[in-house]
Formats: sequence, structure tokens, C-alpha cells
Amino acid sequence: MEMDYLRAVGILFILYAVIRENFAQAGNNEGSKHQIRTSPVITYSRDFLLALRSEAVPVDLSHVSAIPHGKAQGRKRKKRGSRGGVRNRLRRRGNRHPLPIITLSNVRSLNNKLDEITTRLRFDEDFRRSNLLCFTETWLHKDSTCIDMERFTVIRADRDKVSSKKSIGGGLCMFIDSAWASQFKVLKRVCTRDYELLSVSIRPFYLPREFGQITIILVYVPGPNNKEAAEMITESFNAALSRSVDQPVFILGDFNTCQLSPHLPTLQQYVTTPTRSTRILDQCFGNIPDAYKAVSRPPLGAAAFLRGEIDASLLFCGGGAYTVCHD
Repeated sequence: MEMDYLRAVGILFILYAVIRENFAQAGNNEGSKHQIRTSPVITYSRDFLLALRSEAVPVDLSHVSAIPHGKAQGRKRKKRGSRGGVRNRLRRRGNRHPLPIITLSNVRSLNNKLDEITTRLRFDEDFRRSNLLCFTETWLHKDSTCIDMERFTVIRADRDKVSSKKSIGGGLCMFIDSAWASQFKVLKRVCTRDYELLSVSIRPFYLPREFGQITIILVYVPGPNNKEAAEMITESFNAALSRSVDQPVFILGDFNTCQLSPHLPTLQQYVTTPTRSTRILDQCFGNIPDAYKAVSRPPLGAAAFLRGEIDASLLFCGGGAYTVCHD
């Protein structure tokens, strides 16, 4: 016990001496700011290093062969290019699209399809990502019940029985996603016997610097005076460009037999898929080249299937947007 006690006392004395010497050196170096502290250099001879190698413990590498080579087991190989592409990049942008996602449909009575539209907004990706829902032939009138939907602001242009001289049918309706845009202005509502038109100017929360606004012209042309209808649509298009020359203007709806290309030859018609049997009655025109591409989608309502008709819906993509056009 006495030996252990003396040994502990000796160790404490040595530690005290070392600490005191270090403090003394720190006090001497405090006055000299430019003095460089150097640590002692440790050197080893060649014989010393060779002796260490001979005394090293050998490592058993017999288990190395059990390590699998190549790709890791259980990891699913990612398809090459799955992260790339304009479509996938735009999907990650949420509501910040250069051009809107538009759903166009000739519904033939909107009241009996509200439940289906609400369901598709929850479970159908094309509907859920839509910024605009445009419907023709809504068959609504001023006494119709409220058709508001969550997340959307509704703009209606119901058929006027006096000006159209028709008691049923017709009507236009547009739903604007509140998360995409809250500033809009109804430029024109027109209802006649031969055509119906709804023109809306929209200022989204996000828009490319080149565009000040977007104008959507929704039309329904039952005829038979298609020339007068085409002239009114052309007048509305020119009026939109007079407010902002560089803005995107899209004309879409049910044109039936109305030909708009002779009056507006510079516009591009994006729909190339038949929307009613073998005919393209629902069309979309725009002043942005290659802005959209049409792809078939299922129709709204079961009546089209029961009648055996091909009421195709269309998916437009390109130019920073996806558009679903249902008929």
C-alpha cells in the first residue's frame, strides 16, 4: 500500500511540473506576436521501420470471396432517363406552368356530371392537375342551382332564351383553379342563335416574363350561320391582341361545322384526334406554335358508351402544360 501511495504522489508531482512549465512558456511567448511555434520533429530510421513490418500481425482475407461483386443485391435498377424529360420536370413545378393545364368537355348537361367531375378531381391525375375546366353545352340557366366546386372559381355564360330564341341546351362554363390564379376579368359574354362565346383574361400567380396575361376564348357554335360566328371569334381574338400583342390567346370549344382557319390562318389547331365518331368537332386554336399535343382520354358520363359513340377526351402536352379535352 505504501508503495502504491508513493507511486501516485510521484505521478502527480510530475504532472504538476509539466503543467507549470507549459504555463511558463505560454507567458514568455505572449509578448512576441511574430514568434512561430514549432513542434518537435519525430524521425524514424530505416531499420526501425523494417522491424515494424516484420512484426505486423497478418490479416485473414479468406472471407473476402464471400462479398458479392457488381450491383448490390435487392436494389431495383432505375430506368435510364427516368428523371429527364420536359414532362417530368414540369410535373415537379406544381402550379408554376408556363401555360395552363386545361380540361375541355362537351358535357351535355353539367348538373348530372358534377359528382363524376368531383371524383375525377380527387383520383384522376389529369383532372387533379388541371388549372382550367372548360365545359360546353352545360344546359344551365339563371335558375340553376349552385355548381361551385372546392378549389375552383366558376364563371358561367348561360344560354339566354330571348337572344338565342331557344329554350334548352347551350351554355358555357369555366372553372379557374384558385391555386393557379385569382385575378381574372370577363371580357365578353355573347349569346345568339348561331353561337355562344365567353372571353376571359387571366393573370396567374406565375407567368413567364414574356407574357403579361393569358386570354381564353370558350365557344359553342351550333350553327347554321357559321360565317357570322367565325367573324365574332376573330373580332374577340384581335381585341385580345390589341390589349397585349405578345400574350397567349387560345380559342377552344365545340365548333361543329364552323371553319375558323380561313379567318385566322396564322393560328395552329392542336387537336388531331377525332372527338365525335370520326370527326374533330372539339378544337383548340392558339398563337403559340406547338404549344399542345392531343392524346385520347375517356369521356365524361356513361351515356356516350351506351350510345356506342366515340366521345374521346384529349390530353394536350407541350409548351409547359398538359391539357385534357373531354367530349
